Amino acid sequence: MSQDDDSTPEAPRNPYESPAASPEAKFSRFSILDLLGLTALVALNFGAWAYEPGAGVLVTIVSVPVAVRSLLVFKRRAKLGLPTSSAQKAAYIGGSLLTAVGVYLLLAIGLFGTLFVGCFALIAANGPQGGSTALWLTALAIGMPIGALWIAIGVVRRRWRRDTDPGD
Repeated sequence: MSQDDDSTPEAPRNPYESPAASPEAKFSRFSILDLLGLTALVALNFGAWAYEPGAGVLVTIVSVPVAVRSLLVFKRRAKLGLPTSSAQKAAYIGGSLLTAVGVYLLLAIGLFGTLFVGCFALIAANGPQGGSTALWLTALAIGMPIGALWIAIGVVRRRWRRDTDPGD
């Protein structure tokens, strides 16, 4: 029997050797500042829940989307090879926090306007012009939350593009 393969056989692997790092492993690492920030966020949420459950709900509603978005932005920037210093991370988190509060205020104003105009439409339906005024007010009441949601989605989308753009 002849062997046409002149390559040397592969040496047996050492079972105690550390495995080779995968290319994706470098994106899943956290710095100590990331872990401290995440720990502080969890402590803040638990503290708010212990102090007052209503405050815990508000803190969680605001902080969880900010934390998830920030981690996604940092992972995306690392994948694109963009440097992100600790000061930039703090600025991204602060900007995300302000944006989240602004979006929640915008949606609350839209909801308030919808309820106000909707109730006013019910009152106007019994007025002298009846159905025509109520129809326009009902259309306005339906359009207000849709408009607020459209603006909120646009703001979030623009911030995502700005924060993950390789050209900055």
